[in-house]
Amino acid sequence: MPHPHLSVLMALQNYHINHELIRWIRLHLDENIALHWVKAHIGIEGNETAGRAAKGAAAKETVDTPLGIPQSSIKRQLKDLLIADWQQRWDRSGENGRFTHAIFPKVSRSRCLFNGYDIQAVSNHGLCPQYLRRFNLRTCSCRCGEDERDDIHHFIFTCPLLGHLRKRISPGDDILRVLSHPILREEMRTLLRTVYLNESNIFQEL
Repeated sequence: MPHPHLSVLMALQNYHINHELIRWIRLHLDENIALHWVKAHIGIEGNETAGRAAKGAAAKETVDTPLGIPQSSIKRQLKDLLIADWQQRWDRSGENGRFTHAIFPKVSRSRCLFNGYDIQAVSNHGLCPQYLRRFNLRTCSCRCGEDERDDIHHFIFTCPLLGHLRKRISPGDDILRVLSHPILREEMRTLLRTVYLNESNIFQEL
């Protein structure tokens, strides 16, 4: 039996390909059927007839014989649907997630933060007067007195009490750039670690 599509013949020989239609063809092949490739559009009547039939089928509005969906396509579609749903939920997140949403507006399966200081930086939650006051844990402020917010980003970018440790990070930087740059990221961690270790010298009670 001549066949003009070499890719189909190769797929039949490749048992890593598990498409439903390929499996069906393999199942119905027997020793009385031999397949070989011939060049298309050279006047072989059987191929020309098959070509006309294929064009006619492609022009139909409905499918005569559903061929099924490969398992890999189903998995890919499900992943796409889950990520789209995740993105919608992330876009609708409440006030608590707006700070982090501004840094990471698009969800990503490859983004994962493990370091506690990195998580503080993207959530603005951690050991800082702003966080402690918000949850009524303590009534305190930063001793520098230069920023009423006294949040995590104050200590990363501007607090003069940590100026001697801030070699490369500047007030004009944003947290995404800091996290993406290994040297800046390590400097940020050093700044927040210093706040943790020297809390009594940096915070003052109101």
